[in-house]
Amino acid sequence: MKTINLLCSIAIVLLTASCTEQNAEPQEEALSLEQIQQTVQSAYWHVAGITKTENGVTTQVTLDTAYERSRDQVFFEFLPSGRTQFYTGGPSTLPDYPAPAKIFSLIYRIARPVNIEYYWDETMATYIFRSVDVGGFEIIPIGEKTYLDKSTMVVYQTLAEVNAAKASTSMQLVSIFKENQPGEIKYTYTLKRLMHVQFNPNVSHLRDMVEY
Repeated sequence: MKTINLLCSIAIVLLTASCTEQNAEPQEEALSLEQIQQTVQSAYWHVAGITKTENGVTTQVTLDTAYERSRDQVFFEFLPSGRTQFYTGGPSTLPDYPAPAKIFSLIYRIARPVNIEYYWDETMATYIFRSVDVGGFEIIPIGEKTYLDKSTMVVYQTLAEVNAAKASTSMQLVSIFKENQPGEIKYTYTLKRLMHVQFNPNVSHLRDMVEY
């Protein structure tokens, strides 16, 4: 996988590692299609990490140094239309949110399209994500599919619930190469949903968001 330079001054990007697990557990009850849609769509998602599993060994994956410089500046929104867009921002701090909370200030008025589409697959009963062309992010290699592992979804409805659990709503996307063949490789992408805390009092176009 490689990262692709974008216009508009931000750089490159997606997926990398360094995801620290919090005290979050998969849902005890299966989510309905409507609940999954409401969770996935029209929210801000941060790629918290990626792992690679090969020959039974799982390791954290880090992409090139250019992505490392910008991975906490790119946030994604999956639109009801099946398209994806991204916003930019960066790490910040709020005194009421000490570690393990992470605060990001999001430039919410400017969204840019990205080359990722997703759709509901009736056979697999989950969302499939794919790259639609060679422009933009090459998160998912052209021709490969990545699916939402519904069993990994952890859902909190309110900021109060997130703060009490000290855990974010999260989900994992999975890509498997050479499935059920020698040399099978599994990539797991962990995405965490940002929750709105406040509109930044100092800069009108910023929203302060929290992630655990």
